[in-house]
Amino acid sequence: MTVFSAKGGVGKTTFATNLSAYLASTGSRVLLIDLDLAFGDVGISLQMLPQNSIIDLVSMAGNIDEQAIKAVVTKHDSGLEAISAPAEPSDADRVPGTTVAELVRVAKRHYDYVLLDTPPAFTSHVLAAFDDSDLLILIATLDIPAVKNLRLTLDTLDLLGNKKDSRLVVLNRSDAKVGLRPEDVVSVVAAWRRGRISTIDRAP
Repeated sequence: MTVFSAKGGVGKTTFATNLSAYLASTGSRVLLIDLDLAFGDVGISLQMLPQNSIIDLVSMAGNIDEQAIKAVVTKHDSGLEAISAPAEPSDADRVPGTTVAELVRVAKRHYDYVLLDTPPAFTSHVLAAFDDSDLLILIATLDIPAVKNLRLTLDTLDLLGNKKDSRLVVLNRSDAKVGLRPEDVVSVVAAWRRGRISTIDRAP
């Protein structure tokens, strides 16, 4: 499962970590991968002090296996295992998208659930995650910029040939009193998809 939003600050990392911890609490074997390679917060959110990160897998490219993954994970008290983003933002460019794709494919064979927390951008790493994910969880909040970016995300996924039935839209903080209601978001996005609305300014 890949947790994504094209807008920052909507709660992707909180959602991904909480869902991962919940799944681990049921006895499932769970791996959470921080793909926000420059500014990832999974380790901090889980109050962990990882000794290794995804950067350590780069030298193993082409030979990543279960033992390689075990060597870089940090185990959380909930039972979930996490692979952290590099400690230095400059290391983000050293992680090829092909390494991410290999990691995800191998991890899916050894874990019940693999979740990927992502940056708010269509990076090569995120695109690799999309390709190998069974479910895309798209996070949005009840504000106009988030709804606009949700629409752009759906359009981009269509262009990439992503299957519509693999997407789940989650409205985070849906009880917030910010002017939009959940039903407003549903109707606006549906209208956009039919080509009836061209700009967010015409939202209800």
